[in-house]
Amino acid sequence: RLAGTALVNIRPRTRFAPFHVAGALNVDHEESFAAHVGWLVPFDAPIVLVAEHPGDAQTAAVELLRIGYDRVLGFLAGG
Repeated sequence: RLAGTALVNIRPRTRFAPFHVAGALNVDHEESFAAHVGWLVPFDAPIVLVAEHPGDAQTAAVELLRIGYDRVLGFLAGG
């Protein structure tokens, strides 16, 4: 684990609740996803996404990049 890394689970909360990584934030990948991450995660923090599909993680990473998060390190596929 990298100190200060934010683990952001982008799966719907119904998938997050029963199966989540301890310490992960759940921010559904919906319309205001990037804004919610902006409220919760410092801009200089590295981010790892938890997604069901690689395409979901790629889309979320682009949305975060557009608002200034340039340290999305990768993702955990399949949750």
